[in-house]
Amino acid sequence: MNICAKINSKAKPNGLVIGAAFFEIVKGLDGYVFVPSNEKLIGVKGEYGVYHVDQKEKKSMINPFERRAIDQ
Repeated sequence: MNICAKINSKAKPNGLVIGAAFFEIVKGLDGYVFVPSNEKLIGVKGEYGVYHVDQKEKKSMINPFERRAIDQ
């Protein structure tokens, strides 16, 4: 099993996780919160950290099937 599959297995339903290497690149992004997972993955090079990603400000989803009245 490769490291990507192991990282993805730690995601919460409808959640996003990233590995420690990618976290080092994006940790300064203002719009997101990175929460370290309690679990460490064991890979060929030792322990590997996993981070759960969440938006700081929740945005509502747009429903493409919702019909709206057009003002005329």
